[in-house]
Amino acid sequence: MALTASETRNLERVRGLYRDVLDPHDRARLAEYLVPDYIQHSPEATDGLGGIGDFLDWLKRDHPGHRNHIQRMFAQDDHVIVHLRVTVPEQADLAVVDIFRLDAAGMIAEHWDIVQRVPENPKNSNGMF
Repeated sequence: MALTASETRNLERVRGLYRDVLDPHDRARLAEYLVPDYIQHSPEATDGLGGIGDFLDWLKRDHPGHRNHIQRMFAQDDHVIVHLRVTVPEQADLAVVDIFRLDAAGMIAEHWDIVQRVPENPKNSNGMF
C-alpha cells in the first residue's frame, strides 16, 4: 500500500532527526524536529527538549563515536518505526527499534524505544538485521 503524503513527510522528518540531530549529537537543532513538550518513554532520558538534549550531551562526551545505522523504516498514520543498528566503539552493537509519534504539523511529539545487545554467538544464523 502506498504511503500518504503525511506518512511520507513523517518518514522524512524522522530521517532528518537522525541525520541532523542524533548522529552529530547536536542539541541545537532539536526544536526543528521535536515539540517543546516532547514526551519521552525511554528510561535513558527525561521529557522535553532538555531531557533529550542532556542525553545527546552525554553521548557526545562519553560516546562520541556512537552512530545510528538505519536498517528499515515504516510509517502508519502518525507513527514512524525505525529498526536500526547502533554502533559504539569498543562496545557490543545494539539492535534498536525506535517508535515516534508525530503531531498534525509533522513535529515529533513522543518516543518509545526497545534496545537489545547484538550477541556475539547467537543461537541461529538469521541475524538481527
